[in-house]
Amino acid sequence: MGKPKLVVYGAGDNAREFIYRYKNEALQKGYNLVGLIDDFSNKGFLDVNVIGNRNDLPRLKEEGIDNIIVFLLENPRKRLETCFELERMGFKFPSSKLRFNTGMELGKGVYVHDTATFLGIGNQKIGDFSIIGPYSTIEGDVEIGKGVILSPYVCLQKGAKIGDRTIFYTRSTCYPYVNVGENCIIGAHAIVNKFLKEGGKVKSPGGKMKNNKKK
Repeated sequence: MGKPKLVVYGAGDNAREFIYRYKNEALQKGYNLVGLIDDFSNKGFLDVNVIGNRNDLPRLKEEGIDNIIVFLLENPRKRLETCFELERMGFKFPSSKLRFNTGMELGKGVYVHDTATFLGIGNQKIGDFSIIGPYSTIEGDVEIGKGVILSPYVCLQKGAKIGDRTIFYTRSTCYPYVNVGENCIIGAHAIVNKFLKEGGKVKSPGGKMKNNKKK
């Protein structure tokens, strides 16, 4: 029996990095990466081709492709809805394998970049379908909801609680024991130092909602 088949949804920079690490660093080597799914591009990477778009997913599922990793990081709310829809279709979502056992609770379909750092052994919780980006730091007792996206160099300090579908852009920080509601947007380099209600926004220094994320 061969390895389970895997596709990546979203053919942007994050997918390219994933493919490079899959081919060169044995990332997710328990799976056979068969292609990319993208709704706007047909450009593959390192001999991994775009094999369809969203409308092709039911057919690909019937053809025996059961596993999917979803990037699509521009819109956390839409991304989480997409993950739920794909789950109803029967797709499975591999989670990252951490380099060491920290005792944290890791949900399904969580993608953790290898350079992320976890401080304080145990008591961290990361909800389903969340993305932990490069060089992020998550301290002890942090709770992260479903579909949360942490861009590179984000720092969540001890005891912070982050609601579903919230996005932290590059180099933003959440102070200790601060609660951030669902569907919040934290700008690049911004600091969250007090409770933020659902749908809240914290602007980048200078007053602009900087977006340093790539597809």
